[in-house]
Amino acid sequence: MRGHGEDGLGVIEGTAESRGVPFDDKAGVRDEIDFSGAEWKGDASLPSGRVEMAQVLHTDGVTYTGLRNSDDPEQVLVFNPGEWKAFEAGAFDGEFEYDFDKPV
Repeated sequence: MRGHGEDGLGVIEGTAESRGVPFDDKAGVRDEIDFSGAEWKGDASLPSGRVEMAQVLHTDGVTYTGLRNSDDPEQVLVFNPGEWKAFEAGAFDGEFEYDFDKPV
């Protein structure tokens, strides 16, 4: 049986995946999601390599969010609503900020 863990990732109950190992809940629709007519938005002031975002409603009734690099528009990262919400929360919380002056 499929469910969702506390982190919003899908898990299958009764297996190792129910202990927190995610499954790909987009596996059945990933190749069907059509971003060809999507309105990609990004910072047009950047000459190249900018991140672009688009949202599309799929026939399963779910709106998926895609991110891509403008230099490689065929490669799209696909997020379901829960994944996108978690990404946004992390961004607003500063989770992805990087101090370039700090040694790695």
